Formats: sequence, C-alpha cells, structure tokens
Amino acid sequence: MKVLIADKFPDVFIQQLKDANVEVVYEPKLGEKDLPNSISDIDFLVVRSTVVNADTIKNSNALKLIIRAGSGVNNIDINAAN
Repeated sequence: MKVLIADKFPDVFIQQLKDANVEVVYEPKLGEKDLPNSISDIDFLVVRSTVVNADTIKNSNALKLIIRAGSGVNNIDINAAN
C-alpha cells in the first residue's frame, strides 16, 4: 500500500502510518500542477487544501481513495473521481 500525502501533516501522523508498514510518500509542497506527475503508482492520496483536478485523477493508475482531511470537497474534482 502506497500513500501520497500532498499537504503538511503532523509528524506523528506520518510515523503512525510508517509503523503500520505503509509506504508513505510525503510531499507537503506538491501543488496542483505537480500532482498529476506524482500519482501514477499511488494507492491512496491524502490532501488538506491541495487541488485534485481531473488531470491528477486521469494519471492515477492505482488510486483507490482520495482522503480530504477537513470539511468539504471543493478542492477535489468529484465528477472526475466518479
């Protein structure tokens, strides 16, 4: 299982995932324009405010779940995610 965290999160959160034998790619400065090039082999994407657009979703060969830490989904292209 490979998780991309594309926003800033507490170190304890990232360590808990690693302790559970999750492969974590932590790229807190990854932006909307860079995300499509970083998603191809990612199973789970965790964002807070980073925009997840249609290009990102189209480039995701393995993506199973987008997790939005916070309320709402206005930064995720829901139509492309369906």
